[in-house]
Amino acid sequence: MCIRDRRMAPLIAHLQSELGVPVEAFSASEYQGVITAMQNKQVDLAYFGPQSYVVAERIAGAQAIAKELSEEGSLGYHAILVVHKETGWKTLADVKGKKLAFVSPVSTSGYLVPSVALEEQLGAAPEAYFSEIVFTGSHGSSVHRVVNKDVDVAATNDMDLKAMVLAGQVSMDPLVEIWRSELIPGSPMAVRRDLPESFKTAAQKAFISFNSQTETLAKMGRVGFVEATDSEYDLIRLMDQKKSSKGGD
Repeated sequence: MCIRDRRMAPLIAHLQSELGVPVEAFSASEYQGVITAMQNKQVDLAYFGPQSYVVAERIAGAQAIAKELSEEGSLGYHAILVVHKETGWKTLADVKGKKLAFVSPVSTSGYLVPSVALEEQLGAAPEAYFSEIVFTGSHGSSVHRVVNKDVDVAATNDMDLKAMVLAGQVSMDPLVEIWRSELIPGSPMAVRRDLPESFKTAAQKAFISFNSQTETLAKMGRVGFVEATDSEYDLIRLMDQKKSSKGGD
């Protein structure tokens, strides 16, 4: 299984216990490597963001079986833009011509959703509205670049930011949120579609049964998992198509 960070270690141990087979987990810094690994049948189960899942479903045969709930129990999360408190900036108008950090071209909240939504809201593509755009590779890196004043504004999401705060990786004190998206469907846990149905069912039940470990989930900034279906991510597919039709990644 591919996971996104070490906070998921208790979940991996739970899956191994519930499935009754060894679960070899690794953390990837880029979604594209996970998609390629699944395409080459080197990965059976992966934790994707919504956009990377849509890509993985299309080219690697990924199938969503469960999705995470936010700390508040929401069925999704929000993309946000954050700036340093000392700037005094509070609105999108304040950051025109500033330096923006995106996460990755296959990040849902760190690129796709804010890119499409901001263009619709501002009437201009981010590339035209901001003076410079950089890709940092991770949500943590984007947030820390704002804290360190290496960039002026960063795209991330409310759920990952809360998890970073809970883990002591960043403080909210120097950060101010200036924009928030509509609800994005929760990040899916996906298996390879060609695996036995018995394994898919067992894996889905294992994720959902982890919901009883409330204290561990709280430390992860989550409250649990629920069943997921592929069609829930059609909204992301539409946004991806809209972005691609305009020449974006």
